[in-house]
Amino acid sequence: DSLTRIALPVDVEAVMFPSFLHIGLCKDLLAPSSIDVGAQNCWDATSLGQFTGCVTAKALEDFGVRWCAPEA
Repeated sequence: DSLTRIALPVDVEAVMFPSFLHIGLCKDLLAPSSIDVGAQNCWDATSLGQFTGCVTAKALEDFGVRWCAPEA
């Protein structure tokens, strides 16, 4: 609840990167705030097929996720 009350400057974008399983929950909990939710990683699949355990950038986009953390 305290995260949703944080007042951010207009030139600051805050993004939380939960595990994939928690993206939906975090999006719901942070909806009243200006904090966005991103994915920790994604697979940029350019071919069709099964990629077990991988979440594609397109699937994240369809889920309303606009951010993906860069690899270290």
